[in-house]
Order: sequence, then structure tokens, then C-alpha cells
Amino acid sequence: MYQYDLSDFKKFLNDTNRSNRVDGLIFWQNRIPLPIDLFNRMFAEADSLLEMYVDHLIGALLALKHFSDVAGTRLSFTDLPSKDLMPGKHGMADVISRLLATKSGYRQAALRIAGALGLDGYVPSGQRIADALCHQGKKYARLQIPLVLRREFGVFEAEVASNIGFDNTDMFGNVVADRYDIYRSGFGDALANIFNQLLEFRLLCGGRVSSSRHISIDTAGNSDRFHVLLERTRDGSLWEPHFSDDLGLRINPEHPFCKAMGDRIGEVKYLLYSLAEFEYNQFSDVQKKLIENMRQEVSRDLWIRFDK
Repeated sequence: MYQYDLSDFKKFLNDTNRSNRVDGLIFWQNRIPLPIDLFNRMFAEADSLLEMYVDHLIGALLALKHFSDVAGTRLSFTDLPSKDLMPGKHGMADVISRLLATKSGYRQAALRIAGALGLDGYVPSGQRIADALCHQGKKYARLQIPLVLRREFGVFEAEVASNIGFDNTDMFGNVVADRYDIYRSGFGDALANIFNQLLEFRLLCGGRVSSSRHISIDTAGNSDRFHVLLERTRDGSLWEPHFSDDLGLRINPEHPFCKAMGDRIGEVKYLLYSLAEFEYNQFSDVQKKLIENMRQEVSRDLWIRFDK
């Protein structure tokens, strides 16, 4: 069972595909390397990305049902989204706002989808949806829509299934790339895959994060002998708890701090073991996650400092 946090999202991706992994300051999405800071930023800004996603979903639905009113007559639905709508964007925003106000089914569908994604503060906006429809990139036939969200379209579900998201599911990679001003051709597919998995992870976990920020410390501190395993850690951290017959310590030999210490890594093994033991002995999932996130952040900082 996963919790909705960055650490478990990395585990979820790795469990889904072993090629998804953290290696120092790089997150490997299959064979495509992404800066770990970009990956972390996507997760931190998930609410904003998902709100953009809902805007695209509702924009696609409105264009599908009221194409000539929303998009005019120059294009067809299969051309959307398109920058060719830019000249009429303000008028389109007014039309969308009116449809949202007068035809409650669209607004209700938007709120149901947002609710399923944990976006409690989402309110559909004609201006934002018009912006989404003016995006230039891959088309709505390639927009990922999980089955759970398809059902939230209610009476529109069958039409949505026939016209949106029935082809490849890589559209949103372009949207994410443009948001972060990243070269599409190099990273679009990786960003699409990460976003699609974030969507699934959000639905799986309900998008709820514990508000607790307190840790109570109570360590056993009773072991002078323990097993140390030198091998890659699961999330790329410098260290992590390792359990076989007894609790031990796994140290990542590929971490720059470990390389810099060389044979002297033994000088800090007791410190790392105490931290690993403390993490392992936590009964509260909230506390365990806070410590796990601390371990990842410290490991990242040490990687930057010692990477020569």
C-alpha cells in the first residue's frame, strides 16, 4: 500500500517498471535521463499540473459537444488543441463561461473529475479552458484518461471514449514540457509517461497528504555489530535500512560521498546505522515517511557537494 508522497511515488514507478529509478541526481524514465530536481518539481506541483489536465479534459468535452460555438468552422475536432484558435481566444472564453454557467452537466463533470483527483479547490474557468484549447501539440485523441475518470463524465462517457484518449496516450508530455520550457523531442515521451503514472498514483492514493510535521525520537541504540551491505540503494540514497535475518545497513557505493570516503566509509557506518535503525523502528507511517524523505534530501545534498 502506498502513501501519497514523493518517496512512495518513486517506489510506485520502480514497482511498475524496474527501469524507472533514481541514480544520484538523475531520474531514469526507462532509458531517458531527467534531472531529479525536475522530477521532484513535477511531484511538488502536481496540483497545478492536474488542474491543467482537467482544463484540457473539459475543454475537449465542450469542443466535442459544441464545436462550432467553441472553435468556429475552420478546424475539426481532430485538430484540437491548436494554436490556430488563438485569434478568437477571448470570444471562446466567453462562450465556454456561458456554457459552464447554463449547462450544469459540464460544470458537474469538471467538479467530479477534480474531486476524484483530490483537487478540492478547483473551479472550472472559461479563460483557463480556452488557454488549454489553444495549446499547440499532440491532439486529444492521445490524451490519457484512466477508466476511473471516464466514468466521472457521466452521460458524456460514451462520446468521450469514442473521441478522446483512444490513440497513444502521450499528449500531456508536450503540455508539461512547455510549462517547464523543456525541449519536447528530447523529453516529451518521458514527461508523458511520468505524468500518466502520477495520474494513476494520485487516483490510487486519493491525493491525500498527512499534515503531521512532528517526529518523536526513541532509538534502541543497542547494537555494536551489524551487517553492512555495499550495493545500490533502491531510491539512490546514500544509505537505507536493510533487513535479512536481522536489521542491517545498505550503503550505496555509487554515491559520491561513499566514493570520496573510500576505505574511511567505515568511520560513519555507526552514524548511518543509527539513522537506519531509527527509520526502521518507527511504528507511525507518517514519521517513517518524514524520515525517509529526510534521508533522500540529505543524500541529494551530499551528492551535490561531493560530485567532482
